[in-house]
Amino acid sequence: MRSASASHVALGVIAVCLLATAQQAAAGLYQSTGLISVVDTSYPSGAHTSDYVLTADVGGIYTLIATATAQAGGDLFTGLVSGGIVRVVSFYEPKLGQPWDIFGLTVISPPPPPMPPAPPPSPPPPTSRIGSRATTKSLPWVSSWNPGVILNQDIPDPPRVVRDLPTLFILLDLCGKGGGPAATEDALSNMLYRGLTPFQDYVATCSYGKAQFDTTNTRILTVKLPCSGVSKVSKMAWDSSSCSKDNLFNWMYEVEYYIDNVLKPKDWNHRRYRHHVIITPPNMTQWAGPDCDWSGMGSIGMAQGTWSYAWVSGDNWQTKQVYLHEMGHNYNVMHAATMQPASEGGPDACSHCDWSSAMGFCCETRCMSAPHNYQLGWAKPAATVNSTQLSEGNTLAFELPSQIMSDANFLQVTTDWLTAASVSAAGIDDMGGPAFYNPANATFYFSYRMDFADFDEVADGYAGGTNVYLFTIGSQMDKKDSVHLALLTDAAPAWTDPSGSLVVRQVGAGGDTAIVTVCRPDAGGEKSEDACTDFWDNDCDGLIDADDPDCAWYYDSLPSPSPPPPAQKASPPPSPPNSPPPKRSPSPPSPPPPPKRSPPPPPSPSPPGLPPPPSLPPPPKRLSPPPRLAEQVDASPPPSPAPPPAISDTRSPKKKRPPPPASGKSPKIPKSPKPGKRGLQAQDTSRAPTRPAPAAIRHRRHAAT
Repeated sequence: MRSASASHVALGVIAVCLLATAQQAAAGLYQSTGLISVVDTSYPSGAHTSDYVLTADVGGIYTLIATATAQAGGDLFTGLVSGGIVRVVSFYEPKLGQPWDIFGLTVISPPPPPMPPAPPPSPPPPTSRIGSRATTKSLPWVSSWNPGVILNQDIPDPPRVVRDLPTLFILLDLCGKGGGPAATEDALSNMLYRGLTPFQDYVATCSYGKAQFDTTNTRILTVKLPCSGVSKVSKMAWDSSSCSKDNLFNWMYEVEYYIDNVLKPKDWNHRRYRHHVIITPPNMTQWAGPDCDWSGMGSIGMAQGTWSYAWVSGDNWQTKQVYLHEMGHNYNVMHAATMQPASEGGPDACSHCDWSSAMGFCCETRCMSAPHNYQLGWAKPAATVNSTQLSEGNTLAFELPSQIMSDANFLQVTTDWLTAASVSAAGIDDMGGPAFYNPANATFYFSYRMDFADFDEVADGYAGGTNVYLFTIGSQMDKKDSVHLALLTDAAPAWTDPSGSLVVRQVGAGGDTAIVTVCRPDAGGEKSEDACTDFWDNDCDGLIDADDPDCAWYYDSLPSPSPPPPAQKASPPPSPPNSPPPKRSPSPPSPPPPPKRSPPPPPSPSPPGLPPPPSLPPPPKRLSPPPRLAEQVDASPPPSPAPPPAISDTRSPKKKRPPPPASGKSPKIPKSPKPGKRGLQAQDTSRAPTRPAPAAIRHRRHAAT
């Protein structure tokens, strides 16, 4: 304790002496130069904090705040990432162990590019059969849609593709606190590389085989530190009694110093590992205080320019999602938020609330969402759409694979046909404010997601449909939260952007794919004859022409002028259909005379059991057209009695003999289908004006194009 307090005094004197030169330039001001680290801390509750930590060149680690700037509505730390050299200025003298309130920050040199990764051990897996195919209006299910266009876009991988995750895992032992290290090296190795669902397979699955993580580019090390000491790097005292940022950084610095100066490995260099991950002893809240209830934390960007830092709570050492989450921060990947109005804090107010990404809530094992997969270069769009591909009144259809099935798996739409003034200030506020939503370049991602056991366990409300995200960035290195907006399902299939100029609808979905349409409404809607007969969904309500109630005004007026309906209306009357048969009746009477010759011989023998002999003449007259049948009736005496009774009914009205269908009242059976056909014809005629006319128009339209 004496050495610790003495070091505090000594460091205070050093800081004052070194800062005296700065005070000469501007009396009453304090400034310092050093390495900046941006650290994000995640809590199991979903909360998070972002801290800006300065490791001063003269010694000391300070957590920076900017009270006055924040009160004025500004932000000194916008766009700041780890690994750069900065100069800070303050009215207040810096004090170790306390936040330093500054009013100025200047980046002297940005972080250097990360160390290039080793080449992949084997070529990346071939692109999925789905690839970047994007078809429109070409499948049977869209036969009623306009032909549209086939984009046939050949979309390359993003500029940055994270192809390996070289990681140094440090099982930390702080003088036996918490019972020592959270796990043995063998137990951690089993979780990382072996078993049915190791972290190695988790990375391979979520990166589509693009990122290497295995025993060849990772290492596990156990390091024991005393309960307190003075850092060889920051030159300040540290201890194990709290989870303050200066303690956490000093633990990391002490481990690196130990590797370089005590362990002195000859076959490896800790600087080769891009991720330095400390796994703390368990039960930290019991021996280091309630502020240690976090699950993990990581530097935003490379804390040391070519390598980065992450800390995982010993209570979560088996939680795979925590490792991927913190490593994501090392690549400038921020959080997965849900939409909150700017007046209520914006998406930052619920920055972990999107359960569709590993950058959201702890602790389910799940992959990144489409926006974060794009940032890491692990996924690319199946198609991109903007004003060039999507004109007013047009609808494009796309087949999206389930995210887990292909690396080309999402649709990216940018509303570049709008201006910043296209949406009201209130509408922009509802979308998180200008920092998140600018109508002129707003970019939306549409990704079909299904739950995948073991590695992509997506929560209800984010699986079984097409997720809608807002994510507008200029570079994969941009620090920005993705914002989840909606999930399109059968129950809620459509989503419209704040301007009303973009309507996206999930029109079908199966186990592996979903069909999504993107429509840009025409200002005229369905208010003209051309609009109601062009086979286009001009108002983007999912209904076309005759199926759209907005076109009822046009189709309700068609039955009277259309020529086909009158012709079919003449057929429905019962009199016309009955009239043709009587005209044919004269022909039947002519055959009766020949059958009359037959009656004299056969009637007496054939109908002995029948009391009315005259009934026999009518039957042959009906059967006279087919004499063979009559012979068959004679040949078979048993069946012959059956036909006569049916025929006997017809003998009373000889005039009705001419029309054979009138034989008995049984013809009502054939008559019944006729009205049925007329009913079908009536239905057809009701649709006739819908199909013939538009078809002609459609051909003309195609010819014009």
